[in-house]
Amino acid sequence: MNFYHYSIEPFDQIKSKILQEANKTIEPPNSDDDGHDLAYMKELLMFQKSHAPEAFDYRRSVSMFLEPIPRNLASIFNGEHQFWKPGIELWEYTIDSRDLPKKIPFKLHESPEVIDLIYNKQDWDSAKENPKLVEKYSNDIDRLMFELGLSGEGIAHMEVAARKYNRGIEKYYREAYELHKKYPEDKILQKYASCVPHFMIYPGVQFISYKERQQIKLK
Repeated sequence: MNFYHYSIEPFDQIKSKILQEANKTIEPPNSDDDGHDLAYMKELLMFQKSHAPEAFDYRRSVSMFLEPIPRNLASIFNGEHQFWKPGIELWEYTIDSRDLPKKIPFKLHESPEVIDLIYNKQDWDSAKENPKLVEKYSNDIDRLMFELGLSGEGIAHMEVAARKYNRGIEKYYREAYELHKKYPEDKILQKYASCVPHFMIYPGVQFISYKERQQIKLK
């Protein structure tokens, strides 16, 4: 199964923020073993432990879409989106799930079920001054994701989750734009995948390989 990652600049490998940070201070081994030198990996793991100790720390993550983004994505938002701008050139990476670490931790965010919970069943206005309610709502979201199989570990579980939502990315983006009109305070146009199902995987200090890279332009 294919997944898709995007960047402004081209990369030979896809890296989490924590691996990018580590590579600024820890020199990769001067060898041909693709960076898997044991001493080097030990240094990386120690860096990760001290700088991003939580397993699902955002800095350990890499984002992946379930489908290629629509080339008319900027038009869907009438040019209003802060990132998906008309004429922007991006690098699109196609990632084969078979190339991911077999026990990769993952979360599939922004599923229709979670969006329905947030906008139709929870009252976040009431939660603004109530930290306990914020915690409850957040726990309810996590519980729903777990029950739906949208968080867990391993490629096989990822693929099962992805098959529920890997048809209709343009529809999800159009629905996101409609939600923006209704709830502009949620700043949907400032987020690259708000209300659109997508993966956050957590390779930490392991890089992610891709099988294809191409430059695209949005219209």
